[in-house]
Amino acid sequence: MAEQRGAHDISLKLQGSIDIALEYLRLAINSILFHRNVYPSEDFYLEKRFGLDLLLTINADVERYINRVLKQVKLWLEKGEISHVVLVIVAQEGGAVLERWSFDTHLVELGSEVPLKSEQQMDSEMAAVIKPILSCDGFLPTIEEPTVFNILAYAREDEEADPVPPPPGWEDTHAYGIEEGKSEEVRLKTLDTKLHKVGIAVSYLDS
Repeated sequence: MAEQRGAHDISLKLQGSIDIALEYLRLAINSILFHRNVYPSEDFYLEKRFGLDLLLTINADVERYINRVLKQVKLWLEKGEISHVVLVIVAQEGGAVLERWSFDTHLVELGSEVPLKSEQQMDSEMAAVIKPILSCDGFLPTIEEPTVFNILAYAREDEEADPVPPPPGWEDTHAYGIEEGKSEEVRLKTLDTKLHKVGIAVSYLDS
């Protein structure tokens, strides 16, 4: 009975941690699309969260795409099959990769005795990790040309397991790397739920 209860506690904590990581990704992706001018300001609405003014998309197509991506990311996180989620910003004309926002996701520790952070602690943590994204215009080059974005997912490498095949609607693609020798990187604060860590780094074309 105790063993079953312990397994149930672990499952609940793991799901709670995954939900926090997914909410962070959702808010981060929306914030990047707004602050990097991928879509016009009228495509966003203001929502106050964690003491911050967040801009979230009202573009139905973009919202569906993000939700579809995060639904699949959730499945991969539950199975421990994903290592990175990458948002790339690409020039509409010519296809040059201007920025790569890489979210490194990994399970830190698993056990019924591992306490998740309190709701108040997580609210403070979310504010701390999202705030640098909201001020990214201060340390990234201005993007003045029309752009599009894409979201990539990287499977966790396991030499003993077969490669994870792309699910329906996904396909293998190239890395969308920034031109060699012209890239700079900035690492931002890591989200830590106690069970998962989501690190973030942005690479940009330094022209």
